[in-house]
Amino acid sequence: MLTKKLFAYIRMSRLSNLPTVGSNALAAMVFVGGVPSFSLYFYTFAILTLYYVGGMFLNDACDAAIDRKERPERPIPQEIISRKEAFFVASLFLVGANLFLAWLCQERVFSFAPMLWGGLLTLSIVIYDIVHKSFSGSPWIMASCRFWVYLLSAAIVTSANFTAVLFPAFLLGGYIIGLTYFARQENHTHLLSSWPLIFLLLPCGYAFFQAHDLGSVSWAIFFTLWVISVVFAAAQKKISVKILVGFLLAGISLWDGVVMGISGGDLSWWALLAFFMTLLGHRFLPGT
Repeated sequence: MLTKKLFAYIRMSRLSNLPTVGSNALAAMVFVGGVPSFSLYFYTFAILTLYYVGGMFLNDACDAAIDRKERPERPIPQEIISRKEAFFVASLFLVGANLFLAWLCQERVFSFAPMLWGGLLTLSIVIYDIVHKSFSGSPWIMASCRFWVYLLSAAIVTSANFTAVLFPAFLLGGYIIGLTYFARQENHTHLLSSWPLIFLLLPCGYAFFQAHDLGSVSWAIFFTLWVISVVFAAAQKKISVKILVGFLLAGISLWDGVVMGISGGDLSWWALLAFFMTLLGHRFLPGT
C-alpha cells in the first residue's frame, strides 16, 4: 500500500517534466548574467521544483470531480490519495517554495525582488488550477507561469539587468499558449482545431533573427524543425494528440537551448540533456 501511494505521489508530481523547469531556470540565468554558481542554480531549481510540484497536486485536487468522469485512472479517482490530502500537499509545497525563496533572497541574493515574481507565480498557479477547466483563456494564465519562472530566475542572478530576459520570456509564453490550447485536445485521437499551432511557431523567427554563430544557428534550426515536425504530424492526424503534447513539452527545453545559444553561453548542451531526459521520462511517467 505504501509503495502504491508513493507511486501515486510521483505520478501526480509529473516529475518527467521537471527537466524543462531546470532548463528554464538555467536559460534565464545565463541570458542575463552568465554562468551562475552551482549552489545558486541548485537552490533556484529546488525552489522552482516546489512551485511546480505544488501546482501539480493542486491541479489534481481541483480537477478531482472531472477526473472521476474523464480520467478515472488518476490517483484521486482511484482513491489512492484523497482530495484533502492533495490540497494539503499542494499548500505545503507552495508555502515552502515562498519561504525557501525568502531565505535565498536574504542569504544569497541580498534583494527581495525575486519575491515579487515568486508571489506572482504562486498566484498564477492557483488561479490556473481553479479556473482552467471552465475558462477558455486559461492557457494565457499557464503561459504566465513559465514567464514568471524566467523572471524569477533572472532576478536571482542580477537585480539590475533581469529585464533583458523579458522578450525571450514573452516568446516562451507564446509557445506555452499554443502548447496548452493543443493539450486541451489530448483526449481526442486527432487535432480538432489547428489555430493554436500558430503560437508554437512564434519563437522560431526570433531564434533565427538573433542567431549569430554556428551554435546559435544550430539551435534555431533544431528548435524550428522540431516544432514544424510536430505541427506537420498534428495536421496529418496520424499520431495521437497526447503523444504530440509530450513532444511539445520536451520542446520547451529546446527553446531554452536557443536562449542560451544566443547568449553565447557554453551551457546550452544542458538544454539538450533536459530535452532527452523529458522525452525519456514520458516513457515511464505521463507528462500530463
